Amino acid sequence: MRRAVAPNAAERRFHDWLRNTGCAICGQATAIHHAVGSAGRHNKIHIGQWWVVPLCYHHHQAPGGIHGDLSLFDVFDRAALGNTRKEIEKSLFARFAAIYEKRTGEQIPKEVKEAIAGYHR
Repeated sequence: MRRAVAPNAAERRFHDWLRNTGCAICGQATAIHHAVGSAGRHNKIHIGQWWVVPLCYHHHQAPGGIHGDLSLFDVFDRAALGNTRKEIEKSLFARFAAIYEKRTGEQIPKEVKEAIAGYHR
């Protein structure tokens, strides 16, 4: 198991922006959900601090949250997001990454977006 990796300045700006958007599902106050943990890598690319989505307690850690029983995960657009945890996380990341880049003018590294899109574990 890899040790936790602190976010760099660009990743912190992304996290801060996400926290201010509200939960990806319901819009409530949010925390950052790391899809693969802060030290996550795919194809030798560090994606752990980038592959994050904003989720409230209910949609993050409650029994019907992303870490719980996905059959209880109440999502407004489940068909578009996917059926597995990773499909949902990829879809939410892609949506928020596109909005972030458009609104802030900052770019998430292309290799990071490609590594997340290709993640298959």
